Amino acid sequence: MRPDHVLCPLIASNAQEAIHILMDGMRDNAAITNSDELMHEIMLRERESSTHIGHGVAIPHARSRNVSGMVLAAGRLDHEILWDSSGKPVRLVLLMGIPPQCIETYLGVMKAFAHGFRKQHLASKLLDAANPEAFSQILTSVLSGI
Repeated sequence: MRPDHVLCPLIASNAQEAIHILMDGMRDNAAITNSDELMHEIMLRERESSTHIGHGVAIPHARSRNVSGMVLAAGRLDHEILWDSSGKPVRLVLLMGIPPQCIETYLGVMKAFAHGFRKQHLASKLLDAANPEAFSQILTSVLSGI
């Protein structure tokens, strides 16, 4: 997880704005071959089903041919926003793109996040992170076994 892909604070008033801001911050990522198409796929995925996972967290994502490897951006909102179709409050947003052939990696990442948010108080740790570097280190440690 690159610290320059972490926004603390992420200033957005709704889910779409949060996703756009995080995606804009990753446009320089060499693993993204077409950022506009990736954004479109993430928004389509969000419309199909809310990516709110509980604990004040949303993980908008897409399995996409527009990335050559996993890409991840994260933001800690300066205030809660209601996450689109779920209507649930969110403070943490993790934006992810992953190639469709990397199903094992995708499942491992989602499992690590689910376990971290459910069992390891990951949301509290990320909300308390002092800066983007600390936030990034926390996420990197969660994903280290994948």
